[in-house]
Amino acid sequence: MLLARIRLILGSLLVGSTGTAIGAVLPAAIAHAQTRPPQRLAYTPAKVQYFSLHQQGLWLQVNSFGSKTNATALNLWATYYYIHQARATGQGEELLDLDGRSLGIKLAKADWCNAAMQGTVQVFSPTAFLNTFNFAGRGSDVQVDCSDFFKSLSGSMIDRVGRARFSLSPTPLGYGAGKTQLVEFRSIAVDPDQIPLGSIVYIPAARGQVLTLSSGDRVVHDGFFYAADVGSAIRGNHIDVFLGPTRQNPFPFVTSTSRQPFRAYLIQDPDIARAFQAIHIKIR
Repeated sequence: MLLARIRLILGSLLVGSTGTAIGAVLPAAIAHAQTRPPQRLAYTPAKVQYFSLHQQGLWLQVNSFGSKTNATALNLWATYYYIHQARATGQGEELLDLDGRSLGIKLAKADWCNAAMQGTVQVFSPTAFLNTFNFAGRGSDVQVDCSDFFKSLSGSMIDRVGRARFSLSPTPLGYGAGKTQLVEFRSIAVDPDQIPLGSIVYIPAARGQVLTLSSGDRVVHDGFFYAADVGSAIRGNHIDVFLGPTRQNPFPFVTSTSRQPFRAYLIQDPDIARAFQAIHIKIR
């Protein structure tokens, strides 16, 4: 029954926004749900497409599973995080590296605290974009008291936020765990004990969601996400969805409460994995 239910769910959700089927039903041999040895199938690759965006980027679209796809059902709940945008100031709180050296940027206290909380900040002058800075770790001493801005956080979490240190990011959207380049609406932060880094997670509730990327392009989400980041507050079945530079959450399943879990699937498919690894580049 479990195998039949997973096939029905995944097969029915590989459908375009107009209701037209665009992908094959997930094959019968789903590893975790098998009750008998798998039948030998001719290998059918998953169907993926790349679309060019206006600003030299690419949007990856997964249109079908392949014959080697395995799926494990998960119950998750989700929050979101984004790139904070701030204007550099002449006076304020300095961005420091792990050695306590100034990175040459000062931010207003509220901006510094939001940068520390979100993990990435894009800094602007009055006339131009300057640089993106990424969370690099924590210093031994609290630099900024952020308790005024995050009333719901525990004292220990406020302490961790106030000890944030930064580094210059070589990419405009920053990077996640292992210096993996983050991709808006694709990258998620996970608990690696539950979802290993580099995993593909399929969320049916995301499929068909129309998104506006930071490039201005409008795309339709296929429901697939990539485990590219971690977070000190991300534990167990909690994931954090990376939105890029927007604060507007477009996903109805992201409710920011553990009381509203949703069904997802941990996907093992060599073609889909390679496609997502190609857009989540490791920064050297």
